Amino acid sequence: MVRAILPSGKFAASHVGRLVVRATGVFEMMTSIGKVSPVRHKYCRLVHRIDGYSYVA
Repeated sequence: MVRAILPSGKFAASHVGRLVVRATGVFEMMTSIGKVSPVRHKYCRLVHRIDGYSYVA
C-alpha cells in the first residue's frame, strides 16, 4: 500500500492503493474508487508492505 500525492493533472489529489508497474516505467495505482494512471515514483510513499492478507480499511 502506498500513498501518492499527485500535485497536478486529471487525478490531482492524495490517493492510497496498490501499485502496478507498467512497461514504460511509470506506475498505475489501483484504489478503492478505481484506477489512477500514470503515477511517478517521486510522488509515492510506502504506507504498508503487502503480506498476502486482505485488510479492511
